[in-house]
Amino acid sequence: MAAVLASEAIVVTDIVGATERSGRYGFERVGRTLARDLRKHMETIGNSHGMTCIKSTGDGCLTAYRNASASAVGVVDAVKASFELLDRLAAYNQDSPPEFAINIRVAIHFGQVESVQNDREGLPVSFAFRLEQLRPRKAPSPIGAFSDFIPLTPERFPEQNYILGSEIVVDILREQKYGVSICFVGLFKFKGFPGWQEVYLLSR
Repeated sequence: MAAVLASEAIVVTDIVGATERSGRYGFERVGRTLARDLRKHMETIGNSHGMTCIKSTGDGCLTAYRNASASAVGVVDAVKASFELLDRLAAYNQDSPPEFAINIRVAIHFGQVESVQNDREGLPVSFAFRLEQLRPRKAPSPIGAFSDFIPLTPERFPEQNYILGSEIVVDILREQKYGVSICFVGLFKFKGFPGWQEVYLLSR
């Protein structure tokens, strides 16, 4: 099937500590279960919010969202699905042994990607992965001097169960008047992308 260009919300979701737990308790027993259960929850939720793609990334999943009415609405759908996933996993973790708890990090970006069967390619995908890999607690101090916002101090940044959004994602959420709390994290440099990138923490 030939690749098709499409503007979509790209979501990268990663399980916190999955590699360490797989090494300690075994991939067959824990690692595979974590990946399988996360995907099951994401498929159930994503299918009700316009998810167009889900692909395993080892310790998590890459998903994409597109809305037929307007491309930008796919961002709202992706954020809604991510909040719902956090809620569902919080309930799931209450009844799970610690080694099977699924705590996640989520990053959302938006742009034109190549839509290929069960996968997405392009710079927006790479950007979403860079965003997910950001660890403000360990990164150099974010530069806030070029922004009208005061950056979030690393000490206040959560270690797990959070959603990061790029500048374009936040712009779209504001345009769509979607009720979400937006906290400026700081300006960061991402490998392969010029200039400073604004990063935001999304919460209810």
